[in-house]
Amino acid sequence: MKKITVIIVTGILAVVLTVIQINIVQNATKKEEYSKVLAFTRSLEANEEISKDMLETIEVPLSLLPAGYSSLLEDFTGNYLTRVVYEGEIALLQDVTPVNPDDSGILRKTQEDNVLISIKPDPEKAVAWQIQQEQTVNVLFVPHRNEEMKSFCLECIRVAGIINEKFTWSDDTDSSESDTKPVYLILEVTSEEAEMIASARQSGSFELILKD
Repeated sequence: MKKITVIIVTGILAVVLTVIQINIVQNATKKEEYSKVLAFTRSLEANEEISKDMLETIEVPLSLLPAGYSSLLEDFTGNYLTRVVYEGEIALLQDVTPVNPDDSGILRKTQEDNVLISIKPDPEKAVAWQIQQEQTVNVLFVPHRNEEMKSFCLECIRVAGIINEKFTWSDDTDSSESDTKPVYLILEVTSEEAEMIASARQSGSFELILKD
């Protein structure tokens, strides 16, 4: 009788251990959720214009994705890099700008050590329509709800250029462009201010305050 009991208990333990082992294996082999993103096919210098052949689609675990990624080619192609990137690096929206760095009309007025960076104003707000090139504004960052980032205000920022809804430079002397919405404002800022704007882009919006 005791032998039968021992055999039964041993059998039960064997079944339990087998189930535990199966669960461990299943959990270990369970695939993490992935997302498609764009990555650079080769290393590129700052200010280079991005073309389709510079990007490829890869899959990355969601837990490893940084803020600002995109899977849309149109978010990057035709734009310019604001920093050096490396082969295999994930393409991020905060690292590109629609501003052509060779546009001497803007760069010749940029102070030494300052940089150019773009922001996207709210086209529905009247102040966005009133802004003109070479105007000075205050830029207020307002974080989205549940974001840990704090608001900040950059004062006396020069508007170096305006890109309209036709994705061309707005020229105040050209009446045909006067009624087009500003899609991007190109701001001249210090390197520290540029870092603040780049890190905040995905976490809130920018309000513009006109200076007298």
